[in-house]
Amino acid sequence: MSAWQSEALFRKFIHELRLRSFKANELTVLFQRERDGVRNSPPAPELWSNIAPTLVVLDALRERMNAPISLSSAYRSPDYNAAIGGASASLHTAFSAVDFYLDNGKEEAAAETLLNWQGRRFHCPVPIRSEADKNGTARLYSLRPVDEENGWSFEFNGGVGYYRAQRFVHLDTRGRRAVWQDAPALMERIAQETRSGMRKLIAEAQPHDPSVFRRLFQLTEKALAELDAENAPPAARKGALQKLNFLIKRLENSSKQEAETALEELTPLWPIL
Repeated sequence: MSAWQSEALFRKFIHELRLRSFKANELTVLFQRERDGVRNSPPAPELWSNIAPTLVVLDALRERMNAPISLSSAYRSPDYNAAIGGASASLHTAFSAVDFYLDNGKEEAAAETLLNWQGRRFHCPVPIRSEADKNGTARLYSLRPVDEENGWSFEFNGGVGYYRAQRFVHLDTRGRRAVWQDAPALMERIAQETRSGMRKLIAEAQPHDPSVFRRLFQLTEKALAELDAENAPPAARKGALQKLNFLIKRLENSSKQEAETALEELTPLWPIL
């Protein structure tokens, strides 16, 4: 991280947010993550303003929950985001989203609090730039920013996702309300059926059978057809497709045993935003 020339400026930017519970190093350490040989990178300076409202809301949540909050994901470079199976349009690549968990395990209560806060106004010490500000570093006009005497205020309308199985909460400030919960019954059933089919296929396959992956794709298509038949939301279908295709890509260069292990990592089919 010492090679990152803007790190000192980034730390100054985070300091100017006057957060009570979060420091710059809790974010910078996430910029060094690596998956399958792909290393994450720091966000470009023009993206920094995007994270300010999200961190302000998160800081207020920390105070309300009265428990330490640990970040597990923030900015993801496009390549790193693809390497971990994130959605191509993930708000993590815009540096406006965080994933986190609470040290006391009360993620569900935290998600409920965030849902109740939708529409509430928060104060931010740094500018929340508008679309009209052509020289600004972010277009956060959908948060209804107001330039006040002692800073800016904005309206929290964003994404809140609760992942019970993986024990974390997703938070973003996209400017509109978006809510999803861990493993809705429909997606869980389809995920279970798809996992079962993939597991059976791999167990019966001969080593280096070139038809295996074509048949895995057929299982993917079957799962997506079921989502369509049940009128699943477009975001759910898109997330399911990306999740399944990411799994198949991981299987392509795996041994049979590794493939069976990888199948256990196929989580229920929700959109990872």
